Amino acid sequence: MTVQQALDSVESWSDEVLIGQLFSVASGGHAAKDILGFGGGHPEDKFQEVHDRLKQYIQKYHLGAIIYFPPGGDHEPVENIRKSTLDLQEAAAIPLLISTDQENGTVARVRVGATHMPGAMALGATGDLETVTEVGHVTGEQLRSVGIFQTFAPVADVNVVSENPGVNIRSAGSDPVRAAEQLAATTKALAEAGIASTLKHFPGYGSASVDPHLGLPSVTLSRERWDETERLPFQAAIDAGADSVMLGHAAFPALDPENSATFSRPIVTDLLRGDLGFEGVIVTDAMDMGGAERPEGAAEACVIALQAGADQILMPVDLPEAYDAVLAALREGRLDRDELIASAKRILKLKLKLGLDNPQVPQLDVLKNPAHIELARHAAAHSVAERDSAIDAALAPNASVLLVHPGIDPQKRGANPGEVLSEILADAGHRVEQIQWGATEGEGGPWKGVTAAQAAGLDEAVVVLRDGWKDNLPVAEVLQELSEHGLKIHVVALRSPHEAAAVSRDHAVLFTYGDNFFAIEAAGNVLAKGAKPLGGLPMAVSDLESQN
Repeated sequence: MTVQQALDSVESWSDEVLIGQLFSVASGGHAAKDILGFGGGHPEDKFQEVHDRLKQYIQKYHLGAIIYFPPGGDHEPVENIRKSTLDLQEAAAIPLLISTDQENGTVARVRVGATHMPGAMALGATGDLETVTEVGHVTGEQLRSVGIFQTFAPVADVNVVSENPGVNIRSAGSDPVRAAEQLAATTKALAEAGIASTLKHFPGYGSASVDPHLGLPSVTLSRERWDETERLPFQAAIDAGADSVMLGHAAFPALDPENSATFSRPIVTDLLRGDLGFEGVIVTDAMDMGGAERPEGAAEACVIALQAGADQILMPVDLPEAYDAVLAALREGRLDRDELIASAKRILKLKLKLGLDNPQVPQLDVLKNPAHIELARHAAAHSVAERDSAIDAALAPNASVLLVHPGIDPQKRGANPGEVLSEILADAGHRVEQIQWGATEGEGGPWKGVTAAQAAGLDEAVVVLRDGWKDNLPVAEVLQELSEHGLKIHVVALRSPHEAAAVSRDHAVLFTYGDNFFAIEAAGNVLAKGAKPLGGLPMAVSDLESQN
């Protein structure tokens, strides 16, 4: 059945088909536990089994959408992604809306065989909407070439709280006006590239201090303050033609004192639909997150989200249980059939807009365009920033350097800063000694210190931080120790600028807003080659002195 035929006949669908079209189920390692066949994890050795079971579920439950995730702990080559998505489409009676989280930066599912683009805060640091637009176009090319037509991006949250654990550099920054401009530009660029955009996480995580993957944040903004901050990027991107909005698992007492956003009709229907005038698809965030837990249970939570006004249920904990619960609620009259038909129509109209009846999937050759690398390198060079221009961030010529770095990210979201920086520094004539410390528990071990003998003959230290603030690394103590050995300190804050909260004003700090190869390279060029940091500071941070 074509999308157009489905849209013409939706009123006559069976309950079973109608309900199935409202679910989006994950592939790969994030598939529901019943699809994985066990409790979770990364089924590298069971990929084909999981993929085949997902195809069966597409047919059995009449699924309308799939969200792509890699099958294991590593990201997949683009060739594999394309093969998988096209194969899943073959299993569907109605073309699937296949999405993924392609925010770029730390959250990018398509990267092996594609150029890793900068994330939202890195783009915000460039202050250049032309670069923002170009990155949006390239993102669209990357996704369409692997058979994905929707991205769960851009992030519209305004990062008001510096130590925000769930958003941070995924946000464009703390200025709602500038964020609104960037969100509108990204939304338009994705549309021009034939990709559906999804604003997230409504009404906004920017003031949250709890990661919604783990628990339910409570945002204490007043309605007036919300209108002045979080609302602006959502409204600007909606006005620019955003296709979808993702709900955030967060409580907003000023907007609804009883229910968190995902389960709140005042927020979903009255505020988002009514006040902001959004007419597109409303999707929940993943229903297997800690912030989505309800006392009624995971299956009934899906029912309550639909009652609130959501159109699409993303990643239920257990698909058969959730499907049966929604089907029962429809037949019992707890869900309004006309509202569910309206939801299905919104989803089908989006599929029609994306051309899924005759999808144009470019060949993978488009990913080999050298202009993509030029763009990523340009964006990185224009996003790397210094905290204080009065402190020279560059190393002295031919200095002997101690490079302290966190090594490979266990989640493999970026490049190894030790490898990238050591090569750049050595090529510039520096002698480099390396020490790796753990950015997460169990990686590299605790800081063991530097002896006077180890420090002898060294001139300067480059200390690389990657989420050290989240892992409670003893950054201030380490920097003090290195200073006592007479080393001049240079700090490179990969990802969050909040790393600077532990760094004395005596030391130079570079912000890269990400840790892909190009971001680390840009920092290395400042340190070793005297390149000028061209980026701005989209997010305010405290420093060690201001906290004392």
